[in-house]
Amino acid sequence: MASEASSAARGESGRSAARRLSAPADELGADALPGRQVLADSVYDVVKQQIMDLKLTPSKRLVIDQLARDLGVSNTPLREALTRLELEGLVTRRSLQGFTVAAVPDLRDLDELFELRLMLEPGAARAASKNVSPEDLALLASSVERMVELAGDDNDTGHYRRHRSLVSADAYFHDFVSEASGNKLLRRAVSGLHAHVTIYRLYFKAGYAPEGADTADEHASIVQALGEHNPEKAARAMREHLRRSQERLRSIYRVNLARDSSVHARGAGEES
Repeated sequence: MASEASSAARGESGRSAARRLSAPADELGADALPGRQVLADSVYDVVKQQIMDLKLTPSKRLVIDQLARDLGVSNTPLREALTRLELEGLVTRRSLQGFTVAAVPDLRDLDELFELRLMLEPGAARAASKNVSPEDLALLASSVERMVELAGDDNDTGHYRRHRSLVSADAYFHDFVSEASGNKLLRRAVSGLHAHVTIYRLYFKAGYAPEGADTADEHASIVQALGEHNPEKAARAMREHLRRSQERLRSIYRVNLARDSSVHARGAGEES
């Protein structure tokens, strides 16, 4: 798993240029991105940020020519970025209609996602408990410590990067455990769910940062079980974590639903 950590480090380095392009959407103009040298992954990062930040609102139709002008890029890297975002479920594409920002997942989407996660991830933890090395456990413990630090940082709570850091720390942990299972198909299945994209969008819409302290405690229980090389305890700890995470997200969904209902009610009142 040391190679996994180094790969992550290389990936982090490769994304450094994209992170520098994290200006708010209304500040992006012709000079926001570096001209002809811009890479599709840089455009991808900027557009993804605007979607996750709700600057590009759910169900909004994306006019490629206009968006390309706003970013100061040609249509080609933008189309490549949108194709990647389609694979993550952040945009949809229809024949003759082009790309549209995907709607925020509803309660059924959320429950179906966790139904799949509960099928896959406890098994990944069970298998990982047989394979983890001391180095793996140290890296997982460090990721828990990182989440504790993030949970205690109250600065910049409403910003995309604040939310992204917490969700990314959670995603790293789950990806690491599925990788440690030694089952490539299982790892691919867990990764292909793009679960943490859904988690982020629900939390950000509600205006809350994810519950990092609770998640860190639950991750610590998983690490302890992995360190004991106890397959059933590891699976049970992962299952409990996922169920608690689902309940937290269901609560966040209800916050979003109540807010949307209030907005609609005010709008109807103003019209009458």
